[in-house]
Amino acid sequence: MEAFGLQDRIQILQTDATKFEPKQQFDLLISETMHSGLTAEPMVQIFSNLKKYVKEGGATLPTEVRLKTALVPLNEWTNPQGFVRIYGNLHHVVRPAWREVVRYNPGDQLENIAFDVPIENVPNGSYFVLVTSEVDIGSQRINSYQSLITMPQFLRDLKSDPEIFDVKDGGRKMISVKYKPGQMLDGVGKFE
Repeated sequence: MEAFGLQDRIQILQTDATKFEPKQQFDLLISETMHSGLTAEPMVQIFSNLKKYVKEGGATLPTEVRLKTALVPLNEWTNPQGFVRIYGNLHHVVRPAWREVVRYNPGDQLENIAFDVPIENVPNGSYFVLVTSEVDIGSQRINSYQSLITMPQFLRDLKSDPEIFDVKDGGRKMISVKYKPGQMLDGVGKFE
């Protein structure tokens, strides 16, 4: 702040942003407290609390988050179409038919994230359910595989291992997913 001569205009507070009640309104509210699928970090709770303090005509960043899901065959995951390196780590790249399931605008009330993954016409086999995000920051979009906040992740069982859903003829019609924003994806999917 000092290097840019902004110390008289910027104040730094260390506090719980999900409960903070500022004394004045903001021109700009930025929160990078997000993980793919709106999991693991409290961005939704922060915006639920602080969005009302953004001045009329002010801005929030990100401006929108879209959650997408896909059913991915186990063999497609184990034989990916490639890899992407983010912060030195390699991640599998698959290109399934993503389906948008939730659209979140900062400040929207979002108590739960819930969606169904249809499996009625899916061939028999073993599958993962992947969740990803696309994030708009002003006029720019961060797509899947471009950042850790958009890196697809799969549902996990209660031991945090990837959850494998075995689809068989004449069985269930869907996989139902429900979790709270900020929660990990452990044990949140079930057959119906």
